[in-house]
Amino acid sequence: REGLNFQQINSFSFLLPSVTEQEIITNYLDSKTQLIDRKIELLNNKISYYKEFRKSLINKVVCRGLDDSVKRKDSGIDCIGKIPEHWNFYRLKDKFDIYTGNSISDKTLYENIINGLPYIATKDIDIDQGNINYDNGMFIPCTMLNNFKISHEKSSLICIEGASAGKKMGFNTRKSCFVNKLCSIKSKRDNTEDKYFYYQLQSDIWGTQFFAILNGMIGGVSVNSLKSFHVILPPKEEQIEIVKYLDKQTNNIDCITNNLCLQIVKLQELRKTLINDVVTGKIKVTE
Repeated sequence: REGLNFQQINSFSFLLPSVTEQEIITNYLDSKTQLIDRKIELLNNKISYYKEFRKSLINKVVCRGLDDSVKRKDSGIDCIGKIPEHWNFYRLKDKFDIYTGNSISDKTLYENIINGLPYIATKDIDIDQGNINYDNGMFIPCTMLNNFKISHEKSSLICIEGASAGKKMGFNTRKSCFVNKLCSIKSKRDNTEDKYFYYQLQSDIWGTQFFAILNGMIGGVSVNSLKSFHVILPPKEEQIEIVKYLDKQTNNIDCITNNLCLQIVKLQELRKTLINDVVTGKIKVTE
């Protein structure tokens, strides 16, 4: 385990200007860093706003559709409420295949394999935008695929155990193997648009059912419990329209938040550089 002891720390050298210069430098850096910190805070507030807007947009469209004028019916299920009258609801197991992946005890055996499928862990799914990192250096050799579960292209991957349970989910664009804390969900038939279901995973309909039964010391929901969850499905043509709409809208929102995050990184770098240049005398500060 890396670290420093007190003897090593006590041997450090540092610059020490006069008390008057220290006060001038401190006042200068207080003023400049506070301005930067305020800008960062404002940017973080904007990011929070766009994240909430993204979530509410998805929730509205997958629960009510794109046409607010459509007549609605009572589903008779509390977590679903009223839905467009031509929509239907089902148990998850009636429309989808659901299964978890495989754990790996010695990861070094699966690093940097040339011919194999990527192995996805929970850490490889971005919690905000659902992007999946397939280039994490972990691959299952083709000769060993019979020993591993495979999540097929256009499957949804959702974490069902641990701190990220119900929070991390991604849409699989590549055939891959995956960890046992993730659950792969894919439609059984062609009358379901898989990405529509992926968006429904991010809605209140799914979240209410999931977090109502999340339990255990490490927090988890069993696959058998998931199978009894209710999902709502419009006609496939409408599912496709909703996916196209949400793809466009969420991509625009994600571009905005990514840009805001980049601005924050630049400001943080500016803050660090400014402090370094002032305390080392590269920038001369006067009263």
